[in-house]
Amino acid sequence: MRLGIYALACLFTAVSLTRLQNGDLVLIFNMVRDPDEIDGPWPRHRLCTIVSQNEGRSWQQLRFLDGGEPFAEILKITMASTTTIGDDEIAVVWSRSPLHCKPHNNLYNYRYRKFKLDWLYAGEEKVEYVTNE
Repeated sequence: MRLGIYALACLFTAVSLTRLQNGDLVLIFNMVRDPDEIDGPWPRHRLCTIVSQNEGRSWQQLRFLDGGEPFAEILKITMASTTTIGDDEIAVVWSRSPLHCKPHNNLYNYRYRKFKLDWLYAGEEKVEYVTNE
């Protein structure tokens, strides 16, 4: 799959970039599949991970960490923070805001997930990020 930057990460949302213990990069972001989905900082209902093994020139193994298609009861999933644990684990914390919180959008709960790095590499979707080089 070949995607431009607008179809990879939803603009105006926070991303988390972490160097893994093996030197690869993992990006956690709010994904959109179509630029027409973007409405300011929305949507934020898919939180994904994707791995680069070549310093960000290409990204592979796209995985859904939370949310997905469709995920109607969640208004936003965002603000992921990561830390590596030992040689083969990563921990991620992120926030969720249910749709019923509108119009204030400030009722959050937080999720925590710890998993083996192997989980990051199990995705099958490949993304070629187009650079200007």
